Amino acid sequence: AGTTAPIDYDQTDRHNVRACATINAAAYAWALQAAAGTTALARFETNGTRYTFGDDVWEGIGITGPKWIHSALQYAPKGSSVQVSAPYFTTPNKNLGNVSYLETAGFHYCKLLSPARVMEWLFTDSLYPPKRVAAAAMPASEAAAVAEETAVAMPVVEAAAADEEAEEAVAMTTTSKPPESPCCFNCTLPMVFYHSMVTANGYCGVSCLDPAKEWLYKRFDANLTRTTQPCAAQSAPDGEHYTTYAFSETHGVPGILSFAVDFYRRTNTPSHQCCTPHSSVLCIGHLVDLRLGGIRLCCPRGATIEHPCPKKAVPMLGAMADDGVNVEELAKAPAEAEAADKGAAVRCPDLPALRSLHVKGVGFSSAALSGMWYEQAYIDIAQVGASCQTLNGTSSVDGGLSIDFRVTYVGKVVPFTITEVYEPDSVVAGVYSKHAQMPGGKLLNLPTVVIDVTPEVYVIFSCLEIPFLPPIKELVVATRDALGNATLIERSLKLAKQLGVPFALANVRWVDHSGCQ
Repeated sequence: AGTTAPIDYDQTDRHNVRACATINAAAYAWALQAAAGTTALARFETNGTRYTFGDDVWEGIGITGPKWIHSALQYAPKGSSVQVSAPYFTTPNKNLGNVSYLETAGFHYCKLLSPARVMEWLFTDSLYPPKRVAAAAMPASEAAAVAEETAVAMPVVEAAAADEEAEEAVAMTTTSKPPESPCCFNCTLPMVFYHSMVTANGYCGVSCLDPAKEWLYKRFDANLTRTTQPCAAQSAPDGEHYTTYAFSETHGVPGILSFAVDFYRRTNTPSHQCCTPHSSVLCIGHLVDLRLGGIRLCCPRGATIEHPCPKKAVPMLGAMADDGVNVEELAKAPAEAEAADKGAAVRCPDLPALRSLHVKGVGFSSAALSGMWYEQAYIDIAQVGASCQTLNGTSSVDGGLSIDFRVTYVGKVVPFTITEVYEPDSVVAGVYSKHAQMPGGKLLNLPTVVIDVTPEVYVIFSCLEIPFLPPIKELVVATRDALGNATLIERSLKLAKQLGVPFALANVRWVDHSGCQ
């Protein structure tokens, strides 16, 4: 794809459906050769299921960008073998390669089969029925059905081949299923179960993770423990067990490395997702101090032991100190925050540098900010006196965005809506020039950057330098849910701070959506 010689791009790349397959077949052959003479190879040749390599599968551009990024290798039973097919994406050459590094010219992307994965297949997974292995690429509902159907179909091989991971999967799939249908009830090999005890909040979390990446997952949660028992078998400090499904979250870095987590609370503890550990810097003044099962929490106004989360409770932050955030820095009083920012009083930070890895990636699209969002936290002098803030976004084909920003005034009664237009930077993803859609609105353009965005929450920051005056700064954290999720909000603020967004927690204002229409 990147050669400077005259070529037929359609023939060599766009419609070449064997390029990735050829590379993957070579990896497979290398692994088999490396295992020559071993007992494992002999067992594989007698009992194992072979790989074959089908045509590559084109993955073009979707609503969130190149679909190749999020597409995995496909495994499909084909007779007595499993066929492996690789997603691929190509771009034609341009100006003989003499273009900016930002230009996607002359690329041929393949999802490749790791020789290490072939070894894992040879030693263990090939000894299962092909249908069960293929379940890894299926939707969760179909995969669970396949796992149940094939749970007793493992061929009988010598004891040396008994797979510890298979035992863990079978042990966990025999547990009774909670009624809310959490995401991580069944694990499909090579994924196995891990749990983590979040004693400060009173939860046990469980995930399906690849043990080969355990060292990496532990960067996000050092308490991860490989397990054969569900959270219901784990004991809390007061002797209770974690039997009640509470909620699910996605942890990690979206688009780079992420994993789903189911959280369970203790048997006799009511739902308290809106509360936060008492050590939080926000546990001051009017917040309700509760003790649930020996854990001291602070909860929103109106909370009781029976109902810690009153209807439409205001979300709060709290695990920042536990997660390594400098709470003292975030909680500076306004005067201290102003003094700390004095050195940069006439300068804005480099906005593109504030983006998360997800926003910097080629998969980012303004479409991710489309739809209805509820502002939960903000720094914006223009919002003085406003309440019930919502943001309804619409993306455009050119990568731009318009957001209907609706607020109410005078006791949450008088509505007001203004449309904000986000014109995209022609080169850098996630960077915009924002102005109001009104007469004279284009006279004031705010440079704006998307700090991070997930399906549940986003953070955006604006900064405009004005001669002889401090810069105008705006920070917005919005969620899909009006109630909000304290964990998502706290992580978003933490990430913004770590990426270099200049703000102090004391300057952040919180939105109470209770009583909003």
